[in-house]
Amino acid sequence: MTRFRSHLEPALSAAFARLREPRRINPAWLPHLDGAALQRPDLAPAEQRLAQRALIAPVVIALTATTPEGREELRVVLDTAGAIALTRIGDDPYEWWDAPFEVIPDLVLTLLSSSSRLAAAPQMTTRGPHNALTLTAEQRRAIAARVADGIPAHEAIDAQTDLSAPLRDALLSDRERATFDICMHVPPTPHTPMLRFHLLRRWNVGAHGLYSADGEDGFSDALHQVAEGDVLATVLPLLEEGAGLAFGKEVVARPSTA
Repeated sequence: MTRFRSHLEPALSAAFARLREPRRINPAWLPHLDGAALQRPDLAPAEQRLAQRALIAPVVIALTATTPEGREELRVVLDTAGAIALTRIGDDPYEWWDAPFEVIPDLVLTLLSSSSRLAAAPQMTTRGPHNALTLTAEQRRAIAARVADGIPAHEAIDAQTDLSAPLRDALLSDRERATFDICMHVPPTPHTPMLRFHLLRRWNVGAHGLYSADGEDGFSDALHQVAEGDVLATVLPLLEEGAGLAFGKEVVARPSTA
C-alpha cells in the first residue's frame, strides 16, 4: 500500500506537468493546479503514480464535515485500479493512500460520527415547494442593504424579524455542517461523447432540523428542510454510481456491520 502526506497543489500540479493529454484531467482538480508548483514534488515514484491516477480519475468526491471544534475532510478518487483516499484535519496536508473501495463507506461514517443528524440512517428527501425555504425579494433587498452598510451577513440576517422559524434556523445555525462534492468525468472518444456529472450539496444542522442546499451560493438559494438521513441517502448511492462508472460493474457501497 502506498501512503504519503502532501497538500493538493504540489502533487497535482507536478502530475499535470507530465500529462500528455490535458483533456483527461478531472475538472474537480482544476482549482488546485498551481503554475508555481509545476516542478517535480518531493515524492517517491509510487507516490507520484498515485497523484497521476488521481488527476485523471473519472470520479472525484469530496466530503467535508465542519463542527464548532474544527473541520475534517475526506476525498475519494475512483478509477479502474480501485480507490484512493485523501484525509485531513483542518488545514494539515492530506494523507493519501490507495484504499480498497470496501472501506470507503466506513470512512464516510467516521467523518460524520460527530453529529447524529448528519450520520443518521439513510432517508432520502424529495425536494420541492412543500419543503422549500425561500427569502422573498423584499427580504433579500433588506438584508443586502444592511450588508452594503457594513453589517456582517450573520447580523444582517438576524435583524430580519419576518423570517419563518425554519428559515431563521437554517440561515443562522452555527452547528454541524457537511458538504458533498462529486464530479464524474470521462473525456470524449471518436465513438463516445464526453460524460460529465457534477453535484455540490450542503447540509446544515439547526436547532429544529436538518437543511440542505445545492450549488455554490451556500444557503441563500435552493434551500430545503430535509430528513436527518438525507446525507447518507445522497452520499452512499452516488458512491455506488461512481464506482460502477469507474470499475465498469455494479458495486454496493455499504458500511461494514462488523
